[in-house]
Amino acid sequence: MLVCYFGKTIPVRLVLAAPIFTLIGGGSRVFCPIILATLADTSPYSKRTQLFYFVALSEDLANIVAPPIASMTLARNVWLPFFSSTVIFIPIIILIWTLRTLKNKTVTVLNTPLDTDDADAEVSRPLLPLLEDHEDAWQRIRRNIWGEVFCMFWDRDVSILLLCIFGLRFAFESEGFFAQYASERFCLRYDQTSWFSWAQSLAALLSIGFGLPMLTYYCRRRYYLQRFIDFYIIVLCLIILSCGFFSVWRVTSSIGFGIATFLCGLGEGAEAGIQGLASSYVTFAQHSRLFTTMNNVEMVARVIGGPVTAHIFHKGRKPDGTPTGIAFLISSINQLVFFTTLLALVWIRLVDEGDERGRREEIEEGDSERREEADT
Repeated sequence: MLVCYFGKTIPVRLVLAAPIFTLIGGGSRVFCPIILATLADTSPYSKRTQLFYFVALSEDLANIVAPPIASMTLARNVWLPFFSSTVIFIPIIILIWTLRTLKNKTVTVLNTPLDTDDADAEVSRPLLPLLEDHEDAWQRIRRNIWGEVFCMFWDRDVSILLLCIFGLRFAFESEGFFAQYASERFCLRYDQTSWFSWAQSLAALLSIGFGLPMLTYYCRRRYYLQRFIDFYIIVLCLIILSCGFFSVWRVTSSIGFGIATFLCGLGEGAEAGIQGLASSYVTFAQHSRLFTTMNNVEMVARVIGGPVTAHIFHKGRKPDGTPTGIAFLISSINQLVFFTTLLALVWIRLVDEGDERGRREEIEEGDSERREEADT
């Protein structure tokens, strides 16, 4: 913005150097993980996912409100939207500095949930528990950034959730072709396809802002563990997304297409659920690394998913040029694959917990037998 404002004295091509500032911590790609890590550090796990829902809700509201405001201010003055954004950042910085938790010099771990009955089941565990024989080796690996990232990808549960983030964002890239597909398939003008995006945004607001938080609250009142609540909500969202993308591929009318996009919007709460569930598998000190890793995985999915989805959408046309929407079918299959993967994750975890419980029972039986022999 500074280069454009002084365009008569500064070469305009210097705007190409703007992305360099993101290397030192700029942009939303750095700000959002910091916000999520701060929320994870300052909230118990039993309430963390609901906070992530509200963060996603605020982003959706901003995406809906900001474009018309930018258009109105741009009509008055071309610089007004940029100066307004700069002014908005000032109270944001003030609010961040007034956080009570940042004033504390000591670190307080808040990973233990409020409910004491399930505290043992939901306390975060460290990634790759250090074995006594290999403690020095693991410590050397984890001393640098790449070592911490390696540990996250090495952990089975966290790596599966990171893979789900990749697949979810990869599938979301096909949503960018909703307007083009509807315009070509149903012979609509582009200005007539805007209500499809509105239906999807409305569904996302209803799901993230009301449906999923209320469902989480209801399950908590029923004394379900938060980790299982997050898991089943993710599975539910993946099923809804799969049905939504499949419906987008199969519908034959514009009304049906609107209902299908509404279904896709209802399933957009899966990402916040994955973030909350993944935060339960790491320690307090690993939250920031977890969310930055998630953000990097998401960016890689966008870089790969955009061109791949565009190529599939183009190759999936009929000989007369009519789109078949095969990209949406692939997105539907994508969600089913990760749905099955998550079910396998839960099954493996239940088997592991059963084996561990069996070993504990054997140890307790052996101890009781030895005590009986000692008494006799």
